[in-house]
Amino acid sequence: MSAVGVLVVYWSCTQGQNAFTEIAEIVSDFFRDIDIVPSDILAGLMLLREDQKKRRRAIEGNPGNDVITFLSGVPITPDTKYLDFTKEDDCSILSELHHYWKYAIASYGCSGYAMLHGSFKCLKLLSCRSSCITSQQRGDQTGRVQACCQCNYTALLELSGLDPNDIVFGTFHSAVWETPFFVALDHEHKKVILAIRGTSSVSDIVTDLCADTCPIPMEGCPPGFLGHKGMIAAAVYIKDKLQDEAILTQAFSCLPVDSDDYELLIVGHSLGAGAAAVLRHTAETGLPHLSKSFALAPPGVY
Repeated sequence: MSAVGVLVVYWSCTQGQNAFTEIAEIVSDFFRDIDIVPSDILAGLMLLREDQKKRRRAIEGNPGNDVITFLSGVPITPDTKYLDFTKEDDCSILSELHHYWKYAIASYGCSGYAMLHGSFKCLKLLSCRSSCITSQQRGDQTGRVQACCQCNYTALLELSGLDPNDIVFGTFHSAVWETPFFVALDHEHKKVILAIRGTSSVSDIVTDLCADTCPIPMEGCPPGFLGHKGMIAAAVYIKDKLQDEAILTQAFSCLPVDSDDYELLIVGHSLGAGAAAVLRHTAETGLPHLSKSFALAPPGVY
């Protein structure tokens, strides 16, 4: 077995045994009577990704496809919907997406900074490390961001454009079914932002692989709704943490006087988009003043 396979097996035995047991059950439903180990799953995902890239290149390289098909990388069907930029509402949606996507990227911390600026420019964050640690020792705003190497905190500020005083809470702790997120104040648009990170660690990959369906175990969710088990678990973790530590209560108490018009907005990317969608459907309890949510590149639904 490869070194990666050994690492995955060791990690699963020590940290994610329950999750891998569920993944094995899902895989066995598809591949009956075939012995599957975690390294096989990893190899299969890598092959699947290469197949997806090959299919996309075939679409992009087909001269019979129009510009929209080429740019989207997926076939255009009669059911495909487009934004109509002659309509004010559609332009408004695009403007909002452009504004709020930066919070979704900021939730990745250093890895989000690397995605946008390249790994070399991440060295810039190292110059901020000592000052970040010093400010945390003084009890300044960095103390609000948990499980953070401080460079993640610096990247969050760089990518979001937020003032340190507007970061209410953040965590970069990542475990199976436990997804990083942060809560901040956007005074320009009068929003309390809940931004949820997407897949960025081995733990997140295991959460993604827990792809069985299950009911959403939260009050306020419409009856009969089913969802991706891993993403539901991530949403439950976030909601429980928000409630147990009264994070949203603290956020709304930090607002300026006469700020009753501030609303809660949820934004997430990938795995975070799935968790955001789950939380949006349970908005009747525990999430005050929720206005809308933006799910960027969410998992497929049917």
